[in-house]
Amino acid sequence: ATADGSWITSVSLPYSASLRAVFPGDSRPRMESKAIPVKVVPSLKIATSGRPRRRRALRLTGTMNPPSPRVTVTFERRAGRRWVRVQRKRIAVSDGAFSTIVRPPVAGRYRLSVSGGGITRRRRFRASRPRA
Repeated sequence: ATADGSWITSVSLPYSASLRAVFPGDSRPRMESKAIPVKVVPSLKIATSGRPRRRRALRLTGTMNPPSPRVTVTFERRAGRRWVRVQRKRIAVSDGAFSTIVRPPVAGRYRLSVSGGGITRRRRFRASRPRA
């Protein structure tokens, strides 16, 4: 601590928590600060593999750190000026990774949203008709 009593430190938190500073005391009495909430926002990365084609499987993979137990995947199709939900599912996160498959039912524009731990990531793509 400095002469005016101020101090600074850094901590690495694996998850959200409330923190407080505690001075255990010496010749002076014990002192304790009020608890302040610290929110840890996870890193969420997603990717798709394969070429988006109508009725063909498209694999969605991702990683999350720190991981939450599950993420929600929302698969939507563009209809005019709005997004229409095609599918929504909860996917388990194992060792910080997750994977699922979606199938665009018709050719068109689509959006994949993955939410978990207070954060959302999105990918947009266009599914085309399979070549004959």
